[in-house]
Amino acid sequence: MAFVVKRPRRRSRWVVVFWLATLLLVALGALSVLAETNTVVGAALGARAYLAPVLLVLFISQFGTADSISTIRRAIFLLVMVNLPVVTVQVLSPVGAAINLQVGGDESIFVNGGTTVRASGTFSAPAGLLTFVGLGVAVALGGLGSKSERSRSVVSLLGLLFIAVLSGSRGAILQSLIVLGVFLLISLIRGSMSSTLRAFGIVAAACAVIAASAIAFPTVIDSFRQRFIDASQSEDTSGRILNDAFGFLTAPFVLIGDGPGSHQIAAVTVTGGQWIEVETLRWTAELGVIGFALAIFKLGVALWAIAYLVTRAAAASMQTVPLVTLLAYTATAGSLTQQPSVQGGVAILIAATWLSIKLDARNSLIHGTYADGEQHAMEQSAKTVASRRAGIRRLAERSATWPSR
Repeated sequence: MAFVVKRPRRRSRWVVVFWLATLLLVALGALSVLAETNTVVGAALGARAYLAPVLLVLFISQFGTADSISTIRRAIFLLVMVNLPVVTVQVLSPVGAAINLQVGGDESIFVNGGTTVRASGTFSAPAGLLTFVGLGVAVALGGLGSKSERSRSVVSLLGLLFIAVLSGSRGAILQSLIVLGVFLLISLIRGSMSSTLRAFGIVAAACAVIAASAIAFPTVIDSFRQRFIDASQSEDTSGRILNDAFGFLTAPFVLIGDGPGSHQIAAVTVTGGQWIEVETLRWTAELGVIGFALAIFKLGVALWAIAYLVTRAAAASMQTVPLVTLLAYTATAGSLTQQPSVQGGVAILIAATWLSIKLDARNSLIHGTYADGEQHAMEQSAKTVASRRAGIRRLAERSATWPSR
């Protein structure tokens, strides 16, 4: 997290909110342990899952600068370069190969077509790679409008699409297509020559990656296709998404729940118990009425993100558009607290979205609205932006004295 420590800490009322939430989770955990519906280890793991993303967002909100998103983009580029060979070797290796062993030494249980492992890359499970792909695509798309970062962003985007195709994850494919689709739509709506050419270039590159993957790895792609067919026959995909988003509204729950962590996969692995896969249902089961309020808040974030895309996307920077799109998807059908990798990815997404929107607001005072999505703020440091604003103030002060002269 050292990438954000470039300026003095800003005061924030959210520090108080964070500590109040911490005390509340500790109290709920203690009550659940006393009621014997949870264990100390389970409560500690559960509290970590809820608080870790909030802590990272709070940290970045106080120390983040105009360079933070560019730093995230460079970090993602490096991770793409590392994960490309790892994912390739994983899907080409047998299920029992050392590179495909799960944490604890067991064979991977995530297999497509009975022979091809669902890749996890450098993460402990495929869910971590899924979160990384979505975040990476959103951040890389924002870098296409910056001349200084365009080459790196193109390489990252192509690498991430290649990873998504080989990963065997429907979620990685779905969220990548949604983010790309909204980005292309907004680019075409803006109607400028550069945005139109950029849109056609992205479509051509995506088609080339898919075609190259199918030619180079036919067995992997066939097993992936078979998984899609099997899943469509055995489950209702649209019903599952609706249940993820709204199922908590009709599910029963007790007032204070069974305690934080009592139904999370990390705590269940250590302490035993029943794992609840659907996140909002898990929140209500663990935290009761507080979990229900969190689920309502998550749904509210999704509605806000969709409304933002409908009403303000045309004036936002092309970095903000894919980030808000991914936030809308994650708050509707994604996970926030499933695993540590997921928690970290979601925290970075929220922080990057907040920084990008804030930079848009600041930059609009200097440049006006974004006519072509060029990432002016992404190429400027916080010091440069501050100096420009100071120059405007000095010019205003001088002009105020002209009549007296």
